[in-house]
Amino acid sequence: MTATETPTIQTQSSPPPAPPTAPRRRRRLLLAGGLALLAAVAVIAWLLTVSSETQTRAVAPASAEHAQFCQNSPVLCSPAAPPAPNAGYVQFCLSSPTLCSVAKSN
Repeated sequence: MTATETPTIQTQSSPPPAPPTAPRRRRRLLLAGGLALLAAVAVIAWLLTVSSETQTRAVAPASAEHAQFCQNSPVLCSPAAPPAPNAGYVQFCLSSPTLCSVAKSN
């Protein structure tokens, strides 16, 4: 550079300030978390109301009419007898006894 030249000063413009992203991101995360929590509470409350019994009073004991009915027709009031465990096998053996013969032990 010579003495007669005028120095040119280049100024660098600073970039514009960055927007505050941290508070905005934090707000979004808090909002999303709050909405998720609210949805979870709503689903739990709904499940509790759907699955709970609608009848809250105690079950009344058998009435006198019911007892009299059962005395008059015990077949209708007796508990059902469980089926014989080998009913199908017995029926099969009755139909074809040669296939169900028991081997004799010596």
